[in-house]
Amino acid sequence: MGDPDSGQNWGAENRDGTSGQNISTAPVNGHEFAVVTSPPTAGGSQSVTYDASSKKAGTFKSLAEMTSDVTPGTTQVVVPLTVTPK
Repeated sequence: MGDPDSGQNWGAENRDGTSGQNISTAPVNGHEFAVVTSPPTAGGSQSVTYDASSKKAGTFKSLAEMTSDVTPGTTQVVVPLTVTPK
């Protein structure tokens, strides 16, 4: 019968609902559809936030590492952290 929250609606969307595609008519009983997606593309970025603290003021370095099943090896970036007194 379609999606009860949006009237008559048929299609597919990603897990968080930020991307999807609808089909214009109801699928015929017994028919099957395949959702075909492509892998991620290079060049994207992602931010990860976190809290850090220190008992003394100063500038410190933190080594951030990332591994992926899409790219070979481990990416490492030195992230400078500055702690200021309260």
